[in-house]
Amino acid sequence: MEVRSMPIADYRALECAEPLPMLPVDSLVIAAVDGETVLGRTTLTNMVHLEGTWVHPEHRGGTLGVRLIREAERQAREIGLTGLLAYTPDTKIGEYMQRMGYERIPVEVWGKKV
Repeated sequence: MEVRSMPIADYRALECAEPLPMLPVDSLVIAAVDGETVLGRTTLTNMVHLEGTWVHPEHRGGTLGVRLIREAERQAREIGLTGLLAYTPDTKIGEYMQRMGYERIPVEVWGKKV
């Protein structure tokens, strides 16, 4: 077994039960590998998520927000992503995201200075 860092492209070529939905740019995988089998991994990455969706007040209530997000989803698929995250502390926006097919993920966010 070897623990080493590797580019996302190399990592994706290995056998792993859980693919990473992240951009290959600016991402680094630290993996424990035995031949072609991944035994464990952690990543240093910029999380791919919808951020800063905004619609001018005069254009709210229509479909512009949906159109923006759908285009972001289309482009995400085009570059090989299999999922997106969207963060919001606002229940009203959460309900909007749910109507668009997003599901609430019960997670906690943790931080540490290194």
